[in-house]
Amino acid sequence: MNTENYKSRIKRLGNISMGIALLLFLYYAYSIITTIALLMKGGMAAGNMSGWLSAVLMTAAGIVILVLALRIVWSLRGAESPFTLQNAKRLRVIGWLLIGYEVVMALLSRLFSRPMVLAEAEGTTVAVSTHTSMGGILIAVGLAVLAIGYVFQYGVELQQLSDETL
Repeated sequence: MNTENYKSRIKRLGNISMGIALLLFLYYAYSIITTIALLMKGGMAAGNMSGWLSAVLMTAAGIVILVLALRIVWSLRGAESPFTLQNAKRLRVIGWLLIGYEVVMALLSRLFSRPMVLAEAEGTTVAVSTHTSMGGILIAVGLAVLAIGYVFQYGVELQQLSDETL
């Protein structure tokens, strides 16, 4: 692949990732605003504490993963190679966050199974379950991202050996 083709693909990847990042940012902004609005209405009941904890963890993990993914994409702009120690480390952090998130959510869903009550009126209750354990799927995805992180680290080592040889 020649340099111009590589730069064109990286630019396209950057534009696509910025569009996805904007959509995710809007989603997380909406999530934060609705959580704050419910808190201000007094929706924080003692039984709903686990629901609020789940919502906060989900939002925080999503924002951190989004920032790390954007930093990976932005590091590719103008770079000779995507194989850098920073990108390998970022991928490993994302992998561990996914695994940790799934484990914590699975524990919360087992310990606290009460849904978060959004509204009650005349015997009708609107409730939402905020426990978002995905049954182990995120553990598998996290392990795959960890593996990719280690492949990136190996790519860095190979790049260094190649540079030293020349």
